Amino acid sequence: MKKLYYDFEIYNDFWGVVFKGKDGRKIVLHSRMDFKPALLRLKSNLETFVFVGFNNLRYDTAMLNYLLQNIHVDTSTQCRTMYNMSKEIIQEGTYFKKVMADNRVGVNTYEMDVSNYLNQGMGAKEMACRLHHPLLETLPIHPDKSITDSDVDKLMLYCENDVDIVIAVYDLVGSEMDTIWDIIDYFGLDKSECSNTVGAVVENALTDPTLKPNPPSRFRYKSPVAFNFKTQQFKDVEETYKGLMLEPKSTFKMKLDIGDMDVTVGLGGIHGAVKQNNYTNLIDIDAKQYYPEQIDKYDQMPNTVKDKKVMRKLINDKELTVQEKVRLSLDTLPGPVRSDEMASNEYREAMWQKDLQQMLDETEGWQ
Repeated sequence: MKKLYYDFEIYNDFWGVVFKGKDGRKIVLHSRMDFKPALLRLKSNLETFVFVGFNNLRYDTAMLNYLLQNIHVDTSTQCRTMYNMSKEIIQEGTYFKKVMADNRVGVNTYEMDVSNYLNQGMGAKEMACRLHHPLLETLPIHPDKSITDSDVDKLMLYCENDVDIVIAVYDLVGSEMDTIWDIIDYFGLDKSECSNTVGAVVENALTDPTLKPNPPSRFRYKSPVAFNFKTQQFKDVEETYKGLMLEPKSTFKMKLDIGDMDVTVGLGGIHGAVKQNNYTNLIDIDAKQYYPEQIDKYDQMPNTVKDKKVMRKLINDKELTVQEKVRLSLDTLPGPVRSDEMASNEYREAMWQKDLQQMLDETEGWQ
């Protein structure tokens, strides 16, 4: 879906909004112009857009949806209604959903709020300062004043600068926000879920028993981090895999010669780097057997092993007697099950006097 970054300015006798894309193209609309054709086109294409703002879920979403539902209402009524809604939300602290309900405003737009991905309480101007945004402004005209025609351009420039701040913040947190769309596609969720945080979307997906994963048959490879390779060979690798269309079981492998190393690169990164050399007199060591032998050699067996002779026979692949199998079974019982009495030599001796075959039957699965 195409992202439209936006921001509203609301006054008693004026409303203005700026929509902007990452490509720099923008739509500037306000109540002192013929805004209806542009709003009608936007309304007819809502399924193709997701609107991104700063704190928009608690403010701008209400203004945008009111406007889209009341395009043909006279502008004075529009301005007055939106101004009263704004005062209720900002000055009186009324819950935005109640304000929308009182004014019969429903949400027909797909919305994402960058402020949901920042530290709680951080404002747009503070964030812009941290990002070294080139222009930091306060509202040039008090919200209770009337707007003259000469004020319009100044106010809309201020509004556009706020949209640029939204874009700058999105550049910082956008990768996490975009993950939501992957989850929505994977589980076949409603697109309105995009207004939630990643955690909330995942929780909704995993707790709904009616949902089943819907993995894509093909996907475009996306690198896990932004690379800044210095060598041309790795830059070439990045260009090769960038945008690759893959299937779920696809693999990708390239081999490079860098200096005296053979380097293998795959989808997850560098899988191996082997020094080029000729080797003689190689000794093949079975790692699986090597470690137990060292445990035996240096007497590092755990305290839970009561009979080390039995364990040594296991390490050296020697056949255990039936008695030793039973003894080992008792030794390996967990503490809460195996009492101190069971661990005692007296108990073992008594047990060994019983029918060993019967014991093996009773302890089937322990061997």
